[in-house]
Amino acid sequence: MSVPAPWQVPRPGLPLRVRPPDDTARNLAARARELFRPAGPLAARLARDPSGDVLNLQPDDHPVLRRLADHLTACAAIPPDATLTLRYRRYPVGLGHPPHLDTYDDGERSLVATFVLSLADDVHGGETLFPHAPDGPLAAGHVQGMLLWWDVLDARGRPVQTTWHAAREVRAGTKEVLLAFAWRTGQGAWTPPDAAAPAVPATAPTAPSPGPGPSATPGPAATPGPSATPGPSTTPGPAATP
Repeated sequence: MSVPAPWQVPRPGLPLRVRPPDDTARNLAARARELFRPAGPLAARLARDPSGDVLNLQPDDHPVLRRLADHLTACAAIPPDATLTLRYRRYPVGLGHPPHLDTYDDGERSLVATFVLSLADDVHGGETLFPHAPDGPLAAGHVQGMLLWWDVLDARGRPVQTTWHAAREVRAGTKEVLLAFAWRTGQGAWTPPDAAAPAVPATAPTAPSPGPGPSATPGPAATPGPSATPGPSTTPGPAATP
């Protein structure tokens, strides 16, 4: 059994944390991936948008999703006043996602943090790119069981402009991720646990790629998908998240 790895901070000044895969995360990622296979229990609910297959979810939609949400709550020290919603995304070859911010408010709560769990590692390309990170663009690859976490709002409830991000096009294989969105009422992000000193994660930053600046308008995938109906019980967060 591997020892759970601490969160790593790949770039000072960017509220992005990376948690390398451990046995628990890899196992949960593999089990979650099976839910969306053609014969899986959630496959029939998948919808399609310009970035690929997508499904908005709640943790209680399946026991595996509940276990994932509980694991994430524990390792990220998500406070009791925050709630989680989920989204599955599958990107085939040639698809990615345009730059955007994850800011979203449903009238009662605000999205304060985004998490991305990689479900597969047989993918080339598809990195999550932060083009406006301090000291230059930073890209995080995807390995099964790896977790990314970034703040959408700062402690004062203001959007964090350095977390503009995009998903690069998949060059080979299929990118599959499970996103978790943390919502709070009247508060911003919380203080993260055991964040290590700045360190380059296993998926090192790659060469910069051109992208629009912070004033860019998100592409068509930024519109919530068919199942993204606003409301505290059903809105998983901005459909634009890679």
